[in-house]
Amino acid sequence: MVSLDSALKILYNDTRKTPERVISGLQLSMINRADGLRGMQSGGFNYAAEEACGLQSGMFNYAGDVRGVQLGGVNVVEAARGLQLGLTNVSLDSLLGFQVGITCYAGKGNYVQVGLVTVRTTGPWYTRLTPGVGFHIDKKS
Repeated sequence: MVSLDSALKILYNDTRKTPERVISGLQLSMINRADGLRGMQSGGFNYAAEEACGLQSGMFNYAGDVRGVQLGGVNVVEAARGLQLGLTNVSLDSLLGFQVGITCYAGKGNYVQVGLVTVRTTGPWYTRLTPGVGFHIDKKS
């Protein structure tokens, strides 16, 4: 028999208020919340407030800092080192890696974007929006 606590964790799994604030391993639920991740979050909505090392897979993924892969419908990250693969990919601050999707948006960093619409917040105005393939290379001073 499944306990009520176990049944609720299938729908909503929040580890932020427990001693295990950082997930090491697998967090599997419809809605996943954690301060940090070392492993995998899989569900409809995944949220790692700080660092996510590994894989986030779901309809909506958010992490403060990703080192790994975000795979989903909408992927949002403050800073990333790795791959974002989804319909919409957003890197709000910096990206070192790749974005593949319908729309891709990134700020500073060294990256390649492949999508119907690719947007960069840095560089000359005429290079910030391109169809197909976009890229940015931070120039050293």
